[in-house]
Amino acid sequence: MKTIIYAWRFLVRLKSYTIINLIGLSLSLACCIILLRYINSELSVDSNCVDRSSVYGVSVMWDGDNPVLSIAEMDQRDSMYIDSRYIIARARLTLLEQDYVEYGGERYIMNGIVADNEFFKIFRNEPAQGYLSLDAPDAALLTEEFAARIFGNENPIGRKLRYANGKDVVVSGVLRLPDCKRTLDFDIVLSYAMSNAWEHMPMEFVHIESEAAVETANAMGRVSRYINPHALQYDTRKYTFSLIPVKEIYWSQALMYNSAPYSGNSGNRMQLYVFIGICVMIFLAGVINFVNLYMVVMVKRGRLHTLRKVFGASAKTLFMQIYVENALLIILSMFVAWLLIEVTQSFVNGIFGTALSYSWFDLWISLAFLILLPLSVTSYFYYRCRKMMPALSLRTLGNTFTGSMNSRMTFLFVQYLLTFILIMLAFYFNSQLRFMLNTPPGFETKDIIHAELVYESRDYSSYSPENIQLRLQHVKVIDKALNECPDIRSWTASPYYIVGFTYYMTFTDNKNRTVSAVPYMVTPQFFDIYRLKFIEGGLPENIDGQVCLLTQSAMKAFGYTSTDGATVFCNLINDTPIPVVGVVNDYYPGHISGGPAPTVFIISDKDRGDRYDIACREGRASQVEQNPQSSRQQTSKDKT
Repeated sequence: MKTIIYAWRFLVRLKSYTIINLIGLSLSLACCIILLRYINSELSVDSNCVDRSSVYGVSVMWDGDNPVLSIAEMDQRDSMYIDSRYIIARARLTLLEQDYVEYGGERYIMNGIVADNEFFKIFRNEPAQGYLSLDAPDAALLTEEFAARIFGNENPIGRKLRYANGKDVVVSGVLRLPDCKRTLDFDIVLSYAMSNAWEHMPMEFVHIESEAAVETANAMGRVSRYINPHALQYDTRKYTFSLIPVKEIYWSQALMYNSAPYSGNSGNRMQLYVFIGICVMIFLAGVINFVNLYMVVMVKRGRLHTLRKVFGASAKTLFMQIYVENALLIILSMFVAWLLIEVTQSFVNGIFGTALSYSWFDLWISLAFLILLPLSVTSYFYYRCRKMMPALSLRTLGNTFTGSMNSRMTFLFVQYLLTFILIMLAFYFNSQLRFMLNTPPGFETKDIIHAELVYESRDYSSYSPENIQLRLQHVKVIDKALNECPDIRSWTASPYYIVGFTYYMTFTDNKNRTVSAVPYMVTPQFFDIYRLKFIEGGLPENIDGQVCLLTQSAMKAFGYTSTDGATVFCNLINDTPIPVVGVVNDYYPGHISGGPAPTVFIISDKDRGDRYDIACREGRASQVEQNPQSSRQQTSKDKT
């Protein structure tokens, strides 16, 4: 107890030293803990899976491009691509992204999945209310957050929701989602027994206990096969598949983007390595600063420690004195660090784009800092203090730590070097961020609205001749309203959005060379909406049949230097080559680091699709959004 009181008096007496060291170490520990929490959240994605190393998803490659999570049994083949003796559990699920349910006259946009009970054998989820069963065709399981959004504090069990296909589902359970980050986020789980004709292809997760079985399946999957062998005259696409463990799926950005653009999450390993390096440098800079300041104090206290050694102070007493002084300061620093973390939590979550929730990991890293940091620092100072013999100490009384000048200079050099590196990295990443934010995407982004004004159910079994007729009438009403709106300068309906669509197809040029490019089926209004600049040629006044435009990168990929005589052909789109009538500027369809994609625009006068691109007159986008007639019809929209 006396040692603690003595140490506290020492810290109080040297106020400047204590405050400076407290601030420096607190900031260092706070930054380190924030980075470590984020790194841990990235490394523990899908930790609710029974075994992330032996549960596999099926990655399918279409014509060598665009990997997606799907199933291996196209056309009911390869049903035995894994020996059933080695399968512990096998779950299929289908995504219902940007779908909706209705309750009490309100429509709630959600991301859902269709699954069976096998899903909960692979991904552990605890029931907060009710029970986890999808045996009933009308069963619906809601997450706690989504249930609170719809029902508030009311008990949701037994309540009926109207799903987008017109069928009622009954809430049979509420899921308590795990604290870990998940590759697939969802708000509701529906039963596969509801329908067998969903819009999207299912994806599969298999728990396999044999690595040899996985290798055999992957060898089978590397053999290219036709997607539709019964219609080769129309569809000559091929695919391959491979099993990818759950622990690797999150790091496959292209795979997740193509599989689940709205509800999927993915990570970047290189970014994680950068964060680890920065965390180490910040920690070292803070600790070295702490050591330097304490070393200055030890020089001033050299006479005291020397006399204590001469008059018989034990090694244990000396060690505990130094340890308690450092431990008290580190405990205070840890308290201030967690206070800073709590105050800045919302801001930090916004930067990382994810909620860093509290977990047992926070306790472990705090204990590690509180135990190991004072112990290691104390061991160094104790070694410096003890290595001088008492006789020598008497001759150099008052200058016991004079010989530590070289060590201090070394520590200062390392500290300044780390600080300089961190400052340079901050300038570099800030410059990169400004470049990313300020680089023009190559198309108009102001006053553009992307909206789904016509909704078709994700459940194909709900279609009927009556529904189709109602849809056609609905489209006519919407088109008329858009044409008559004075705040809209141009619009078109298309199944694609100018950003985010990177589905590649194989084209051939007029010399039968193959090129992989992104196909867009658009109308002439598309180029007016996004103000794409024509580099060569242009659109004809009257389009007879189909014509196409290429981007600059597509022209380069095809090897064309002029549009004269240039054609492109894809047997999945047309029976004859399509003439190239113009070239438009390159633009970025996604992240700028990905660069412009070679794109083939296939032009038609006919609008198609439920997704509307609407270009508003300058400054009038908010008026168009607030139009009560269109807002009642709109199910989801996304401003550019």
